[in-house]
Amino acid sequence: MWIALGFVALLWLAQLLNWGLDLELERFGVRPRQLGGLPGILIAPLLHSGFPHLTANSLPLLVLGTGMLYLYPNSTLTVIPAVYLGPGAAVWLFARE
Repeated sequence: MWIALGFVALLWLAQLLNWGLDLELERFGVRPRQLGGLPGILIAPLLHSGFPHLTANSLPLLVLGTGMLYLYPNSTLTVIPAVYLGPGAAVWLFARE
């Protein structure tokens, strides 16, 4: 549970810093088929469009992350990177500009 809670806390910290310091972190999102958008595959999962979006994702991420880490520890090293990187890679490859 502590790993999942730590990740959710990291998401909240990123959102609070972005909001409080007006960092405009959205510019680091995925930009389809642009080399400059590749880092967004790693960064975009940490970014949210606002507090309602982050709030809606926090509890499911905490529950599913804890369940994954506790119930399927052998699959964790395969599933978590795929879930973290897969959607960003798909967006970079297939999304419209």
